[in-house]
Amino acid sequence: VELDEETYRWVYEATMGYPAMIVALGKLVSAGFNPKEVVERGVLDGIIGKILKTLDAYEYESLVAASVFLSTPTIKEVESIARIGGVDIYLRKLARKGIIQIIGDSVIIHDALKSFIERNESKKTKRYHKTLAQILLDQMSGESVFRAFYHLFKAEDYVAALEVIEEARKMNLAIPENYHMLYREILDSIPYAKLPSHYRLLLVYNRAMAMDGKESITLLENLLSESQLAEDKIVYLRALVGLAFKLFKMGDDKYLEYLDKAFFAAENWADPLDSRFFVTLIWLLHKAGNIRKAEKVATRYLSLASSYHEKAYAHHFLAIIYETCGKLELALRHIDEAISNYLKTPILYNLAVAYNDKGYILYNLGEHDQALIFLEKAYKTADIASYSYVKASSLIDMAEVYVSLPDPEKTSERINYVEKNFSEILDREPSLKGRILFVKARLSTLQGNLGEADYYFTIAASKLEKTHKYHYARCLLFHSFLSATMDKKKACRLAQKACQIYTKFENKSLMEKALNVINETC
Repeated sequence: VELDEETYRWVYEATMGYPAMIVALGKLVSAGFNPKEVVERGVLDGIIGKILKTLDAYEYESLVAASVFLSTPTIKEVESIARIGGVDIYLRKLARKGIIQIIGDSVIIHDALKSFIERNESKKTKRYHKTLAQILLDQMSGESVFRAFYHLFKAEDYVAALEVIEEARKMNLAIPENYHMLYREILDSIPYAKLPSHYRLLLVYNRAMAMDGKESITLLENLLSESQLAEDKIVYLRALVGLAFKLFKMGDDKYLEYLDKAFFAAENWADPLDSRFFVTLIWLLHKAGNIRKAEKVATRYLSLASSYHEKAYAHHFLAIIYETCGKLELALRHIDEAISNYLKTPILYNLAVAYNDKGYILYNLGEHDQALIFLEKAYKTADIASYSYVKASSLIDMAEVYVSLPDPEKTSERINYVEKNFSEILDREPSLKGRILFVKARLSTLQGNLGEADYYFTIAASKLEKTHKYHYARCLLFHSFLSATMDKKKACRLAQKACQIYTKFENKSLMEKALNVINETC
């Protein structure tokens, strides 16, 4: 087939370079078909149908099995779900015919071909989607659980799909960042009417938690009433703590009202453990500065925990709580217990966070070299799992360690890298933005740029005040150290605010530092 350069480029892009499809589509275009009409009139489907009729039963079955994967499978992965032997041989035959491509061990299939098979072989593809979902569930990592959810959705087993996400929420598994949009699309596509009552409520909860802003608040408020009427306690409590979480993220103090109700429910918990409820509640209580309540709920959670991931979360939160109180040796023991339990699970995200938190505890203990080792481990673990938030957080904490050494050059390197590569996350997460501004303020102080440091401390405090009380208090305290040399009244006000928070935290060591500034400046 001879085509002009522009038409050939269009044919190549439309077929993604698949030889058999290039030849077939090229013949149609050279025979007078307008390229746009070829797509609009579904001519590509006709080409695919003719090509597939030339295959024997084993080639065809191998192709169907390879077509159901969410991303590019390996030959071995296709073999694991196919219902015939010799899949490797048949896939390579298909590649020689130009119907698929094999690069290394990866099997690449044109999207139009996948779509055609999905529409015309729905019974077979649904069966393969279910088989693949079960294999993925056996792995139980964040990505494998989400992929299982996707395959169960494609198999139209909606209850099983929601049960998978429910299990993921209980284990506090994060939806991988690159799947957030697809996750929301799938939730919106699940037919509400086909679900039993409990799963209808769960679907609404999942949709609400995947949304942002006032729309999610309205959904959760309605869900609170509906779940109460349906006497569905799990969904009711999820909605309660979900509302507190969303309002907290929006900076609305109304979250405290829901937080108090959720705390009362946790104190009187007599049902099977719901990790998602407890984890979100403890996180919120800590962020809000209610340390004693957070400790009480975390201790209760530990007493109810039975699985490795539940014990890991409980110890992890207790470590963070004791770090906030200044009980650093106790915090270190709990974070080691958390890491030990996380290592028995496939949950890389939480392991990365635990390494990060251990690094910060060691930093507060003055063990800078050890701190950097664990912060590097946090970064590498988060990088393997593609969790950008933890990568940014560990780099910011490294920068804080380096500014304390002091090593201004390495501090600047980390700050610049975060601002260049994680700008979207910094814009989305005011607590991260506040923390990096805090480190920049300390760096400016170190370099003698006191006016700049004062500015950075002020902006950092505005970001941290409602998002992270612990770092907010640190920011106030260090700002008071700077202001003591410039403006004693301001230093006094800052130190008093910090002292109030540290008194609430019962952190005697940092409270004494704030009191020293108060005594010198007030």
